[in-house]
Amino acid sequence: MDPYDVTRAIAAATAIATSLDLPATDATVLHNSNKLALHLTPADVFARVAPVGQEVAQFEVELAQRLAEIGSPVAALEPRVDPVVYTRDGFAVTLWTYYEPATPDVVPADFAEALAQLHAGMGKVDMASPRFTDRITEAEKIVGNPALSPELTDADRAFLSDTLGSVRRAIHDRGAAEQLLHGEPHPGNLLSTKNGPLFIDFETCCRGPVEFDLAHVPEAVCEHYPNVDQALLGDCRQLVLAMVAAWRWDIGDQFPNGKLFGDELLRTLREGPPWPTLDAVTSRLDLSQDPQVAEAIAAEQESLSPECRADPARLRRLLAPDFHEYGASGGELEFEGTAELVAANTDLNAEPIRVQNMRGYRLADGLVMLKYTSDNGTRRSHRTSLWRRVATAHWQMFHHQGTPTQQ
Repeated sequence: MDPYDVTRAIAAATAIATSLDLPATDATVLHNSNKLALHLTPADVFARVAPVGQEVAQFEVELAQRLAEIGSPVAALEPRVDPVVYTRDGFAVTLWTYYEPATPDVVPADFAEALAQLHAGMGKVDMASPRFTDRITEAEKIVGNPALSPELTDADRAFLSDTLGSVRRAIHDRGAAEQLLHGEPHPGNLLSTKNGPLFIDFETCCRGPVEFDLAHVPEAVCEHYPNVDQALLGDCRQLVLAMVAAWRWDIGDQFPNGKLFGDELLRTLREGPPWPTLDAVTSRLDLSQDPQVAEAIAAEQESLSPECRADPARLRRLLAPDFHEYGASGGELEFEGTAELVAANTDLNAEPIRVQNMRGYRLADGLVMLKYTSDNGTRRSHRTSLWRRVATAHWQMFHHQGTPTQQ
């Protein structure tokens, strides 16, 4: 959504929550694409907001209820209100339980087990849904219409069109069994909670072979999933790469670095098999080319420097007034007193904090999430930070979480 629609969507969600006796004086944008994901406080509610007519909210609500009833690993609807779709000012809003992250990432074996449990539950649910081939048709429409993909060259258009058609036929010829699927069970749609891994976002739910879902997850997850048809999985990975490439060239695409990603997907498809997973393709890209991600990373690195940590005024400038942290030690911190506490525990002569695998994701304009692993010599922790741009090249951290790890 553009900034104007984001403002309207937030107003609609907070008004609906307040009318249901769920106090919502503040809203944090967790994700912004065709839908908006919000954390409403102090009611502690997760809200999904989409323009009326562009959502499948009622389907998601019904499916989530039915899967929860049979014990599938799915996020729960907000129990304090009726499980329905609420509308206001042109937006459809659904309210869900908000889960504080338990760990930054779900390990592959647990991911695979949760996905197998989800598939088992979805196999018992009888609900009308599109087939996975409908999504191929959507991608073919984008590729086949220059008005929808004006920046795609003629050669790339022909190549992508041929690829989508040939892989559709290859999967059809295998005659695999089909069932209800999540549609996009990638790591971004799996929450790590104290209740275990829970899947969210069933907007792209469809019928197809389970290998279509597996084509969206990391290789290590597939290694733990039982009875995978490897040849079919290869076809499905090629299909997913081609479909995502088509979406990145859509004129209305809002994915950060979309054209950069689209070019890399086309190059990968031309290289041929073995087909990599989407996360492997993403890892090949230098996503820090996004200037907003680069600025947020620079701010995070500044906050970790001994000189900044020893200077309360310098560190305070990087913290938002609504800053909150769940520390690796188990404690909670707010804005007041944090900079002074950090300074009191910083030794300029000690070894600096070592950082590994820092990567960033632009969630919306002016909103970046960073993930990395830190080592201060005595404790190693996985860390996640949320940064908000408050002025040109000035970013402030408003949430941070550390989780101890032995990895």
